[in-house]
Amino acid sequence: MSNQQPLLDRAALRRDRHCASLLCPPACMFTTPGYGEAWRWMLPLACTFLNECICLSMLYPFLGYMVLDFGLVESTNEAGLYVGYIASMFTLGQLLSGSFWGSASDRWGRRRVICIGLFNTMLLAPLFGLSRNLWQAMAVRFAMGLLSGNAAAAKAYIGEAVTPETQDMGFSLVAICWSIGNVCAASLGGFLSRPAVQFPNAFGGTIFESWPYLLPCTVAAAFAGIGCVVTLRFLPSQPRRSSGDATAVGGQSGQSGGPWGYVLRNRRCRDVFLIYFCISWLDYGARMFEVYPLWVSLEEVHSLLKPSARAHGFPRIE
Repeated sequence: MSNQQPLLDRAALRRDRHCASLLCPPACMFTTPGYGEAWRWMLPLACTFLNECICLSMLYPFLGYMVLDFGLVESTNEAGLYVGYIASMFTLGQLLSGSFWGSASDRWGRRRVICIGLFNTMLLAPLFGLSRNLWQAMAVRFAMGLLSGNAAAAKAYIGEAVTPETQDMGFSLVAICWSIGNVCAASLGGFLSRPAVQFPNAFGGTIFESWPYLLPCTVAAAFAGIGCVVTLRFLPSQPRRSSGDATAVGGQSGQSGGPWGYVLRNRRCRDVFLIYFCISWLDYGARMFEVYPLWVSLEEVHSLLKPSARAHGFPRIE
């Protein structure tokens, strides 16, 4: 062996240690105060984001059949216009009330606003399943969005609660819960809608035969009730925030004409708004959340695939 050759490759040793730390994280990762405290607010907020996603997209698998049952169209080929009206009401309500709920969460606290939104969802979700015409469905969906500030309050809570050790976990919570919520919402809306048709032996002659879309809405309301209880029980009332950060933010917004003036004058904020708008438009409008269920319900496709409302939800999981 040459005297110039090292007995141990230090670069390879560091690489092996790095791989081992990825496969077997150190125990201190789960026992340090930062991570232990983070789970106290991450789990309740996970329930909040899941409920928000389920409430938003649970209706897409059966919305075309719902419009058809309203008697507005003669076939599902003509249901796209009215489906868009109903689906847009929830986000329209959130758009109009988002600023109010954001300010309310500053005054009343994040947890209180989140609980109010979950409680309103629990009350209003079954009413959507009891809708008999287009205007009732649109009014209920608009009220559900108008009276829910969960998304704004929960995201603000994350921004205030994270620490340098937990910010990677906190900021990834929204995307993880939203992905899981899409799977749950698609399955819930497609599998439980029109139960008397899909499961006549179990639901034939029951209230769900007269109200074919009440069951998925009732289950969504139950999830919202569970999320409200979990939030009240486990979510800390107020995350820690240093007074210096609050003073700095207040001074910046005051010098620019209030929070809205500061946000609109900030180039980075404008870029984020534009990018998020484009992503949302492509994700919810032009991709599959509304378009795919409508495409499956077309008479030409229906004759080839023989799908039902149940089949509308499960292909979206793949």
